[in-house]
Amino acid sequence: MTFDLTAWRDRYPALKKNLTDVILESQIKLGFAEIPIGFYYPLESLERLLGMERTFAPDPLFDRSRLARMQAVLEDFAALNADAFGALEVSHDGGRFCLRVPGEGARIIHETVPEPAFLTELIRTVGGHPQKREEITELFRRHASAPERVVCREIGGEFDLLLYFADGVPDDYRYCVKFEGEDAHGLHVIYHRFTPEDYEALGIEGNTGAADPAAAPAAVICFGDSNTYGYDGGQSAEWRYGPDVRWVSLLARRTGIRFRNLGRNGREVPASDTEMPGLIETIEEEAAALTADGAGSPEETVQVWIMLGTNDILNGGASAARTAEKTAHMLDLLLMRPEVRDGRAELVLIAPVRAVRGSWADRDEVVTETAKLGGLYRELAAERGLRFFDAGALPVGLLPDGVHLSAEGHGTLAGALAEALLGA
Repeated sequence: MTFDLTAWRDRYPALKKNLTDVILESQIKLGFAEIPIGFYYPLESLERLLGMERTFAPDPLFDRSRLARMQAVLEDFAALNADAFGALEVSHDGGRFCLRVPGEGARIIHETVPEPAFLTELIRTVGGHPQKREEITELFRRHASAPERVVCREIGGEFDLLLYFADGVPDDYRYCVKFEGEDAHGLHVIYHRFTPEDYEALGIEGNTGAADPAAAPAAVICFGDSNTYGYDGGQSAEWRYGPDVRWVSLLARRTGIRFRNLGRNGREVPASDTEMPGLIETIEEEAAALTADGAGSPEETVQVWIMLGTNDILNGGASAARTAEKTAHMLDLLLMRPEVRDGRAELVLIAPVRAVRGSWADRDEVVTETAKLGGLYRELAAERGLRFFDAGALPVGLLPDGVHLSAEGHGTLAGALAEALLGA
């Protein structure tokens, strides 16, 4: 299969700038090291950068023409930009492409491209002591061509604020900011930045979806571990998949429902209310919002999706039976909550994906015990009249560690959950 690559070369500068920007962002966050590093792009994002998103059919996993074309285009880009990045290596896994920059390329960027003052201050600010919300917005205003050129608005779902520079100075990225874990000093801040085209395509605000508003919950709270959080095995500087990959974010975009991601790396099944940081408060907040100011209806509910247990077996050495006992205790604690008892909140139990042998799941009992959770959790849910979904029965893709969802695994899980639990 051959392609006329000259049709896309006038868009190579946009890809070159984007790759340079993500290399600089990584070096500011992690420090410069003359070592190879891979940067991952969804196929659709690359097509938007190169102005080719509508040329082929829409499904990247099954349209080999799109994958083959993008592989050829990126190899051509790599050959023409060796002076800027060294010998780039191009590969893909399904609809996710990797541009692997050699140590030489990291050094070239470090020595020839100045660190952007705004991005440097932003990264050092969010990576330092906790911040007040107004300190973040003020940082943007200081670096804008004029303070009124900063667009700042509240957005729902996984993020709290959208911030960007209306005139594209100093950059035209969309910054989605999340404030977490307030303490005496302020809020802990995380951010993701997107090209304007990716931001629009992801539908982070103004989502519309296929779910029936009469049947869909007002919000879904996802309480889980690293497979809910979106741990990516170190494929990115944040060690976390972007919103274009995480199953929670995919469901928010697909359905238009407000999703709250309360995943945390390493979380085991909580033994008490005090071991559920953020969950109780989020249930209270979402349940209160159902009827605040007359909004909502008595039929509306907030769903709480719970997917835990893997870490109890993997790290804690617990058996599947003991993990199920802990899960039963957690469910009984939550069933006593007033929001659950009066019907404003509904618990949904999800058995986690099964582990396979890998660099993390390096003991046979991890594989065999995680495989038992589906049957045990099904019984727990039936005994308590809860809805149940067995993610362990899905043929999902996993990373080489044998535990964490791959990018394709997130997509598979999102599709199955949308159909089974939301009818979308």
